[in-house]
Amino acid sequence: PLISYRHLLSEYLVNRTATMASKFGVIPNDTPSNPKPFTLHVAEEELVAFRDLLRLSKIGPPTWWNQQNDPQYGVSRQWLIEAKETWLNNFDWRNYENYINSFPNFKLPISDPDAGRVDIHFAALFSAKKDAIPLLFLVSTYLDTRRNRLRFSHLLGTQVLTFRTVSK
Repeated sequence: PLISYRHLLSEYLVNRTATMASKFGVIPNDTPSNPKPFTLHVAEEELVAFRDLLRLSKIGPPTWWNQQNDPQYGVSRQWLIEAKETWLNNFDWRNYENYINSFPNFKLPISDPDAGRVDIHFAALFSAKKDAIPLLFLVSTYLDTRRNRLRFSHLLGTQVLTFRTVSK
């Protein structure tokens, strides 16, 4: 019962976010590049392979260094044990994937002389206002800015939003 309640609540929040965020997925006409809409989907085979590798992976033996809770010594052994346990038994990738896709996502090809073509994936909230100020969040995960994007999209409509947000 608790799991199904969490699942229902999570589904409700994702649907609510998607409905609100979809208003901000219209790329402005004055955009100098041509980003393409993108939906994130990891194949089930890849998720199964990841879980198998994780399940088979071993946590190293206790040492003085990995018993410390000071980041200067790196990740602690206990953190690794808990992270592995969470990923194997509690983390629902599809739920997280749905949350990511509840925001307007795009891909933009970038040419680099050394790497060649690289597709950059980003989420964006575009304002309908011509004089909107662009804001760029450079972050490592969606978790870092998702609350801010939600606040922006829930508080203001596309005609009122005075900025455009892009998260990489």
